[in-house]
Amino acid sequence: MAPARMGSCVFIWPCAFALIGAVGCGGGSSDATGPTPLPTPLETATPMRTASPVAAWAAGGSVARSLDGGMTWDVVFEHEGLEATEFADASTGWAVGSSASPVVFRSEDGGSTWADQSADLDSVQLLNEIVVLSDRRALLFGSFNAPGGFGLGPSLVLGTTNGGATWEASRVTDGQSNFDFAAMPLQSACTTDGVLVLACGIGSFDVGPSCALSADAGGRWMGLSRGVAARHAGCTGVATLWGFTFRTLRRSRDRGETWAEIDALPAGFQGRVRSMAFADESHGWLVGDENGRPLILHTSDGGDSWHRQTLPDDVTGELLDVVFANSEVGLAVGGTNLNSAPGPLGFATRDGGNQWVRASFPQGLSRLTDAAIAPLP
Repeated sequence: MAPARMGSCVFIWPCAFALIGAVGCGGGSSDATGPTPLPTPLETATPMRTASPVAAWAAGGSVARSLDGGMTWDVVFEHEGLEATEFADASTGWAVGSSASPVVFRSEDGGSTWADQSADLDSVQLLNEIVVLSDRRALLFGSFNAPGGFGLGPSLVLGTTNGGATWEASRVTDGQSNFDFAAMPLQSACTTDGVLVLACGIGSFDVGPSCALSADAGGRWMGLSRGVAARHAGCTGVATLWGFTFRTLRRSRDRGETWAEIDALPAGFQGRVRSMAFADESHGWLVGDENGRPLILHTSDGGDSWHRQTLPDDVTGELLDVVFANSEVGLAVGGTNLNSAPGPLGFATRDGGNQWVRASFPQGLSRLTDAAIAPLP
């Protein structure tokens, strides 16, 4: 399933998993067996046009929750440093981030209460992103502590198979010299079918943006840093992957075997794209900003062409994440431009983006960096 060779950099998952409190980083086993494939819960949602029985969550220093598909929101959990949230279904999910120290919280009641799973994270510098594979299995992305305690540390992936009771870790390493990549925090990740996982990060001045690929739900990783320079990851279907950086789109239609740059953004586009979501193989959305205003682009041909969708003219700011429960119901979140204290910004749609309605947020909420969505039972 995975390519035999993808650049000269590989991720190695230790043959004997170590709890994060005592991470081991020995050589990986080339015949290690990955976790059993799991379906992606959101792919089974039924399209809705007039009603929206969908729950949504967004993080940005707090976790806000919407029970009407993203139209109205309430704060359900506050903790400094929260950056990302993801839910397996309407009940079970996580919120993660980093401030003074990395934090992981899990909810089993739709976000009403949260359990702290931040113990034994002494070796972790940053937690930036989470990909949920089921109600028991998830992957966290970020970086280890830097050697000597200065600067950004090597790339990190943490995995759990028991609902977050324990997390097991891997490093990003160079397969030829076995030298840990420095200053390579992973910041964006996605999965196609719960098995194929793509993760990307900004990288350092020397390395630059780069991505890594796992074909066994996070068990083993293949580095793509010399083939796919991208800050953000996108996934659709079971075989299509995207890596993108502001105005450059790269796509693989063969599970990461080969990649091609796609010249498909609107003519004269001068904005920045930050996040991607696909409802099916054909219909997808990109969000970001252009000329100080929030931006949403839509494709109906699998990404071969992208077109602007209409947003209110009087809104300034940027969108940082987009999610869809199905081909009709989705939301995009980000922040308004309010100098040093940006506020939350969000739009919800119930018709595939033909109309985006600005969301209503409580006062005091900061900008939102990540979102999740799931059908209510």
